[in-house]
Amino acid sequence: MYKFMRKYVSEKECPDDMQRLERLMIQDYVLISANTGLRVGEIRQLTWDDVLGYEEHITDEKTDLYIENLTKKMLVYALGRGLEFYDERVVDRIVRRLKSAEYCHDELIMGIVKSLPFDMKRGESSN
Repeated sequence: MYKFMRKYVSEKECPDDMQRLERLMIQDYVLISANTGLRVGEIRQLTWDDVLGYEEHITDEKTDLYIENLTKKMLVYALGRGLEFYDERVVDRIVRRLKSAEYCHDELIMGIVKSLPFDMKRGESSN
């Protein structure tokens, strides 16, 4: 659909500037509708505040997912094994501490080092 819409608004298909401007607006409506499931009437009622608020929501979600995945990867590396279901509580605790410390890398490392799974690593003695 994206390729078709690019061709639909190209200068080759539409040499008239006014008509191309109308086609660009139609392209925006079609792409927003196709990607969000919104109807034309709903799209017309959107404001920049709606769009900007949604962008911040996505960024926060992605940040949380990134931090959680980074924590899991670092914990796997530190433990030398895959994560088990009981490690999820440790990951959640470290992620919460990272958020409260404004995502400081030192907090991630200290959270892993001070965690119970790291302290109880299999196959190593605590001499």
